[in-house]
Amino acid sequence: WLKGRNRTGAGRNVPSMARVRARASLKGFSLLGLAAAVCAFFFGSPVECFAMLQPSEAAPQETPEMSRFRVGDRVKARVPMRISHHGRGYFNEGGGYGVPEHQRDEEEEAEERERLPQVVEGGSEGYVVGILPAGEWANRPPGWNGPARPGVMVN
Repeated sequence: WLKGRNRTGAGRNVPSMARVRARASLKGFSLLGLAAAVCAFFFGSPVECFAMLQPSEAAPQETPEMSRFRVGDRVKARVPMRISHHGRGYFNEGGGYGVPEHQRDEEEEAEERERLPQVVEGGSEGYVVGILPAGEWANRPPGWNGPARPGVMVN
């Protein structure tokens, strides 16, 4: 009595889900081909119709390299390097910006600024504690000049 039927009891003429999915994808590709043919007929080239799919001058062509260093890497300075913000570092620790003038002692701050190291000697070692991506170049500290590039912060 099961002759002519599959295990589910359905007849042999019922298409499987794979066949239905294959037919649906073929319909989608045939519609895409038809759209390209219509564009080629009216505009001379299907490329002009689908120009938004091509890279434009406004869009970046490739993602810029982040950095060859990673946070936590131990690094060594090859040459002497200037410390940002007149020796206070990238985040300007202790700079006193935003503190009201009547609470600041300008003479004491000037003496402290003179005592700060301005340069890290070549051969000094430290750990990478942060990376400023090239896309954040507008947030660089004063004194960082040149083209946009990753900035590596070392303690």
